[in-house]
Amino acid sequence: MESLLKNPHDEARARILWGESWVEVHHWLIVEGGLTEEQAEVIIEDIRKERMTEVRRSGLRSLRSGLAFLLVGGAAASWSWQQLQAPTSGPVDRFEYWMFALGVVATLWGLHLCLKGLSHLFTGRAEGSLTEMD
Repeated sequence: MESLLKNPHDEARARILWGESWVEVHHWLIVEGGLTEEQAEVIIEDIRKERMTEVRRSGLRSLRSGLAFLLVGGAAASWSWQQLQAPTSGPVDRFEYWMFALGVVATLWGLHLCLKGLSHLFTGRAEGSLTEMD
């Protein structure tokens, strides 16, 4: 049977990369695309591998960003904490408090990015569109 769509692979790829479920796209290829079960499965498997590769790349980018935030945030929090603990002759400047707070927030954000990146890197799975992942 000839396909009813001009390029079912590209249309299925776009649907999957934008976050549509495998089952829906598989059904769509058979019903609207006029493909056989085997043809649809081959297309879906090919696109699934491509999506897993992209999710892992995104995970690696998140991991790198997270490590940078951990390093910078941790250094800022550590420096400002030392400044706050050091004996001073006058009142403590608010700058050190703000630096400490920003350092802690940056460190927590880095931890979040690292965990998300590791999850994507090891599993290769993520919900939703690939464009919203980064």
